[in-house]
Amino acid sequence: MIEVFKTNVNDEVIAQRLIKQLHDTFIGCSANFDLTDCDLILRLCHEGVEPMLVDSVIDLFKQHGYCAEELTEGEQPLTITYAIQENNSLSSTIGVIFCLL
Repeated sequence: MIEVFKTNVNDEVIAQRLIKQLHDTFIGCSANFDLTDCDLILRLCHEGVEPMLVDSVIDLFKQHGYCAEELTEGEQPLTITYAIQENNSLSSTIGVIFCLL
């Protein structure tokens, strides 16, 4: 799944520090920022369903003095489910999905 957050992180160095913290905290996840987007988007890719993940990410940002808000589509969280190929790599279509966000 890919969780999408609106943030107030607008500095590349801070973004890289937060990505490292996310990777250290949530083993097996992959995170990236789009600081060119007006919402300063954070995408967090992880396997499975972790109901407390969103709250934990928001809390982690607060601990570092930043805000993160889960983006929603209507009342539903904006999450993307992706397929894993047999060799455990993300499908090439994931790049298309990122472009659409």
